[in-house]
Amino acid sequence: MGRMLLLLVIGMGVIASITALQLNQTNLSTTDNASTDYELSQAKNLAVSGVNHAMMQLAQDTAWMNGYQSNDIASGTLNVAIERTRSQYPGGPDAGLKNARLVTSTATVNGQTRTVRAVVEIPMVETVPPAFGYGLMSDKSFSMKGNVLIRDNFNPSWNANLHTNENLSFNGSNTVKGYGTYTGSVTASAADMAKTFVPNVSVGGPVVYQHPRVEIPQIDPTRWESIATRKFYSSTKLSGNITLGTKERPEIIYVRGDLDFSGNVSGYGMFLVEGNLDLKGNSSITALDPNGINLGIVVTGNVRTVGTADVVGAILCGGDFDGRGNSKIIGSICAGGVIDNRGTVDVLYQPLTHDLSKWVWPPKAERPRIVSYYE
Repeated sequence: MGRMLLLLVIGMGVIASITALQLNQTNLSTTDNASTDYELSQAKNLAVSGVNHAMMQLAQDTAWMNGYQSNDIASGTLNVAIERTRSQYPGGPDAGLKNARLVTSTATVNGQTRTVRAVVEIPMVETVPPAFGYGLMSDKSFSMKGNVLIRDNFNPSWNANLHTNENLSFNGSNTVKGYGTYTGSVTASAADMAKTFVPNVSVGGPVVYQHPRVEIPQIDPTRWESIATRKFYSSTKLSGNITLGTKERPEIIYVRGDLDFSGNVSGYGMFLVEGNLDLKGNSSITALDPNGINLGIVVTGNVRTVGTADVVGAILCGGDFDGRGNSKIIGSICAGGVIDNRGTVDVLYQPLTHDLSKWVWPPKAERPRIVSYYE
């Protein structure tokens, strides 16, 4: 009897030991699985942070392509690779994305690795500088002393507006087929305002009113030489018949100095003058595209018209615009200085198209956005 009891006790002890061992093994396995799951979760979070960091870098610099390798972060390593893509998802067909990146972020924590991929698009906004939305605009005070005509170029769906970032005054016989706005003050009677400013398209309210400042487009000669197709490294005279480029590949003429122009121009292009511009004699610049301006003229200094000049182009100068003689500008005039009409200057407003403006004022990047995301 005693022997049987002893064997029973020993047997129960063996069973208890085996049970305890199994429980310990189960607990260890559960702990290992929990640890693995935790490390995988940590690796995933680290990989996701790599995608987020890449988007932050692209928001600051759209040309960023460096990525990084074996970066020690949070007790793990992180690799981020960047490559250009036109697909909406990794390895997919060409979807026509114009400015997208495939971001591949791989993180490892204690031997556990997770990879996250994202297609990130950087939308580019193609806009013409707002200052070109006026028939005439000046950064200084503007006074119309008579014989000023600003109207649409045979398109009554456009208003040929006028704006000054300082004070506006007018007297005499003037006609503006649009609204007049100013940032400072206005000197004119209500009757003169109503007689002078007659918008093609009425949006209600007064025809002359105060408006916030409109920034003059940036004039930055530092990059002009690199985009030019024809270059002059000193003051230059151009005359005769000049044929520019096409809408897709416009001729960009860069002059490091003053430009004295008298002749005929046709085609699509830009004049970038790092000095002053004189438009003399029987100058004419011919339009080809009825939907927009085919020539842009950007001058760091002053622009002067002398004699008879018919110009189809959007004119921007950092200095003064001095109109003498009989001139007709089909396009727009935007001056960082004073606009002074000493003769008869007619402005027939027609907007500058992005096909030309993008060469000097590239599209602006918006915040990057995720097109697709894969774990």
